[in-house]
Amino acid sequence: MLDILIPTYNRKSRLETCLYALTLQEPKLPEGVRVIVCEDCSPDPVADLIDQFKSRLNIEFFRMDTNTGTSAVRRFLISKIEQRFVLWLDDDVILHKNAVDLHLKGCSADNPGISVGTMEDIPEDKADEIVLLPLDQRITACGQQALPEGRHHFANPGAHKHSWGGCWTGNLMMLKEHGDKAGWLDEEAIGWGHDDTILTVKLVGEGFPMWYDKNIRGYHLRQDKGRSGNLGMGYYETAGKNAEIMHKYLQKYNITWEG
Repeated sequence: MLDILIPTYNRKSRLETCLYALTLQEPKLPEGVRVIVCEDCSPDPVADLIDQFKSRLNIEFFRMDTNTGTSAVRRFLISKIEQRFVLWLDDDVILHKNAVDLHLKGCSADNPGISVGTMEDIPEDKADEIVLLPLDQRITACGQQALPEGRHHFANPGAHKHSWGGCWTGNLMMLKEHGDKAGWLDEEAIGWGHDDTILTVKLVGEGFPMWYDKNIRGYHLRQDKGRSGNLGMGYYETAGKNAEIMHKYLQKYNITWEG
């Protein structure tokens, strides 16, 4: 049915909140839904945290032997996909209780587009306060602190050629066959920063419509400093390299930089 893919690095409290939100989904996630977590050799390992959720989620856990960067972790997760439906979820995105159900209604075998949910930013200082709260209080606090999004122009699948710029894999559902046709992530992408947007450019280029549903809420518990040290490179250094790769696909598919 569905594989939920979560790359993680150095965001243990965020990941805990992310997994907890999955246990609260309504309707409850069927047993066949797999939650696949891959940790990029974090300084603070999360295996003990994963064990706490194994009784509530059908969860599979992998840890890279060395720090390889988010792009490589995403490619590893792709190799583990077995189900027809794929939900990409960032470790710092906290889903509202009906998000998975709405994704499955928006991305179906009869309606095979890309379903995109919100990434409602929570300022890092507020996010740091939220993750110190008891788990059962964090989701409500996320809803209170989340900032409104500005991606409503992204709702029209007919204009999807210009929609790639508003899309990334923090809260996105697709069919596995979409990725197989598009070729998934570019092997040359490194670290993090535009690596997932490369995928959305390829999906749009192959003709798959994307639509944004503001009701599929995902709260983004920002922790920019949590990525520092990953691959020994900064966000802008890896983003710059990946932007060159992304531009290659924009040219291939004759897609403009508008988005």
